[in-house]
Amino acid sequence: MSKLAKNTAYYTVGNIIPTAGQFILLPLYTSYLTPADYGITNSLAAFSALLSLLITLSIGRSIYRLYYDYNTDDEKRNFLGTINIGLFFIATAFILLLFLFNNITVLMFRSIQFYPYYVIILLTTYFGVFENIPKIYLVVKEK
Repeated sequence: MSKLAKNTAYYTVGNIIPTAGQFILLPLYTSYLTPADYGITNSLAAFSALLSLLITLSIGRSIYRLYYDYNTDDEKRNFLGTINIGLFFIATAFILLLFLFNNITVLMFRSIQFYPYYVIILLTTYFGVFENIPKIYLVVKEK
């Protein structure tokens, strides 16, 4: 039972710290950013969260369910490799389509320019997709 309590404490603190950091940094953001800049930042953060869900299709979440269905280390490695390769191709294709059809991409927030704002968010989201698999793997391995 102590292992459960220890892991729960780790994940709780790990989830609270980024949110608390955003809250603590809010006065700093508002002092340096105009209301329009802050609106752009928050709008594109919401777009990034939605985009991340669409790109990954929550494939990484399957690790929680399927990892222990494989018995040998080779099977587990093949499973994780397949997820990584699939995620790479899906994410790359999705981001390329968004870049190719940037006139459609900007329809979500028409007042925000594609260059540089959307470009930054698209690239940040694309590379952020690949950090989820190692994090989920570490959670499954209880590390």
